Amino acid sequence: MQESSRDQVQNGGKRRKHRSLSSKVTRSVAISCVLLGMLILIIGITLYGLILVREYEHMASNAAKQVAVAVRHGTEYDTLTGDVLSVYAVHTKAERESMEPAAYRALYAEIERNGAYHQLAEMLRYYCSITDVHDVSIAMPDPESGDLVVIVEAGGSAPQKPGDRKDVPAGFLRAFRDWNKEGELLQYRLIRDAGLACTVGVPVENEEGTLVAYLFVDVAMRSLLADMNKFALPITLAILLVTALITWIHNRWMRKAVVDPINAIAGAAQAYVADKRSGSQESDHFGKLQIHTGDEVEHLGLTMADMERNLLDIERVLTSTTAENERISTELDMARRIQAESLPNVFPPFPERTEFDLYASMDPAREVGGDFYDFFLLDADHLGLVIADVSGKGVPAALFMMISQMMVQNYAQLGGSPREVLEMVNNQLSKNNREQMFVTVWLGILDLKTGRLTAANAGHEYPALRHPNGDFEILRDRHGPFVGIKGGIRYTDYELQLERGSKLFVYTDGVPEATDAGGRMFGMDRLLRALVEAENETPQRILAHMRESIDAFVGEAAQFDDITMLCLEFKGPEEPVKECLLPAAVESIPKVIAFAGEELQAMGCPVKTQHLLSVAIDEIMSNIAHYAYGMGIGSVTVRIEGTRDTRGAMITFIDTGVAFNPLEAPEPDVSLSADKRQEGGLGIFLAKKLVDEMHHERVDGRNILRITKHF
Repeated sequence: MQESSRDQVQNGGKRRKHRSLSSKVTRSVAISCVLLGMLILIIGITLYGLILVREYEHMASNAAKQVAVAVRHGTEYDTLTGDVLSVYAVHTKAERESMEPAAYRALYAEIERNGAYHQLAEMLRYYCSITDVHDVSIAMPDPESGDLVVIVEAGGSAPQKPGDRKDVPAGFLRAFRDWNKEGELLQYRLIRDAGLACTVGVPVENEEGTLVAYLFVDVAMRSLLADMNKFALPITLAILLVTALITWIHNRWMRKAVVDPINAIAGAAQAYVADKRSGSQESDHFGKLQIHTGDEVEHLGLTMADMERNLLDIERVLTSTTAENERISTELDMARRIQAESLPNVFPPFPERTEFDLYASMDPAREVGGDFYDFFLLDADHLGLVIADVSGKGVPAALFMMISQMMVQNYAQLGGSPREVLEMVNNQLSKNNREQMFVTVWLGILDLKTGRLTAANAGHEYPALRHPNGDFEILRDRHGPFVGIKGGIRYTDYELQLERGSKLFVYTDGVPEATDAGGRMFGMDRLLRALVEAENETPQRILAHMRESIDAFVGEAAQFDDITMLCLEFKGPEEPVKECLLPAAVESIPKVIAFAGEELQAMGCPVKTQHLLSVAIDEIMSNIAHYAYGMGIGSVTVRIEGTRDTRGAMITFIDTGVAFNPLEAPEPDVSLSADKRQEGGLGIFLAKKLVDEMHHERVDGRNILRITKHF
């Protein structure tokens, strides 16, 4: 742990000062001691001040009582009081206030010369001179005006004279009037030339107990603050010294009991981290600390030592587990590759076969999956198609999947219908199937010559089928039980007739059951919509579009199940090319029409379409007979073949005449009458309207004109 309080450390992008625990402890103890000392000082000074105040009060009270006793036994205070009040009562308050000071003082001149007055005044002055009393006065309230009339006053810088009004708070006088002679009557007030003073009042009575006057003693408290300062200074110094001593002792104790052990623990932690980074095998960083504080710090050190030993054990287990996980991961990756390689994954799978186009994919939800697809040629004319889904997931499902795949293919290769193959596979898998695993299977065998598809469904999803010029539709075929549950189960075959351009889509339940973050499934409606959107694409593009649609729907949600798909497009066997060679003459037209009619009828071309093609053939042959060779004699080859992707016929006309592309000739304006319309071009124009496609090219000195008609 760093000791300097000025070190700068980086924390969360902001710079702040780093102070050591020792400095924090020292500062905390010092502040606490100073605050405690200040509190003790305030309490001590306050208590000392209260004691001094009580002493002043006691002194003032004793002085008042002593003076009162002296006045009652040594002076004619009652006679003097009567004389002053008699003179005072001669005039009204308004008259007294309107008199000049000299005239007013003249009223009391006789009294001031009286020996009794001088005796009393001298006694009071003497008492003030030998005590800490600031001034003493005898006064009596005027019953009429309520003013306190001075009889005699001594002490102070300017003592009042007989007849003057004494400045005493009204509340003080009320306290005198209401006094029950218990306790003391005193008040603190500010006197102009003495500052804060304690005034004590004592009623003075005659021998009969009648109130004659009030005696007031003012004791100045000017020495109170000086006495308190004399007390506060040594107390303050003592508290500061004690605070410093306590801080030093406490700091040393805290360093020994807390700071140093914590620094030792922190150093051990840093050494632990450094050794781990460097690869050192040191494993007793905290056990060597030897902390014996007997408190939580010692417990922390022991806990850290236990933690280090536990971490070492955990590291050993983690290292072993990591190695085991790496081994398992490697084996799972190898199993994934083996599984992927066990499925056909080279496309196109049979490049030499033009009767069909095929594509398939399998995306497992885990490292290995339980779905599988397969396709294989049983002989030159039959193609086997399989898609299946094994119960469960992971390695067990993958093992069961590979066994099922091999059995289906092997039994299919032996011959037999899909129903018979599924029955044999079911009987074999149900033997010793203690885990009660099963597999759903759709198996089809396609006759590549006729397009006849024979299939059987063992609890699998419904296939989707599209006929030429139509949309994909779900084929709700008849289901049988799952394969592998129980031996002796019978399955049922059904047949489909695929035409040129027909497309078949089979899949596992991972497609319609793909689920988004909200728990919604992809469903059959979205599946059909995605198929229709890409129905004119190749099987590979159809599967790609389906996966894109699933991913867009699922979003960030994890894949729940294996997604396996297979799509087949049936193109049919290659039709043999039929052709004839005839003179390029008008006389050859009936022969060409007859030749084409026979071939079109063999292709299953409707009669109406045959008539339309006969008109087109007539017009094209007439154009060749009249313009291809000029005045010379030549020949024309007519070739008829079926279209590959859709049901239809393609007729090609080949001549070696002059280069001429009839498609570049301007089309005639059929809106004009025959006599106004430009001669020529009408026959080719009519032929173009009767067929779906017309194409011309000049190759090696030959004109090649090809027309296509779908039916």
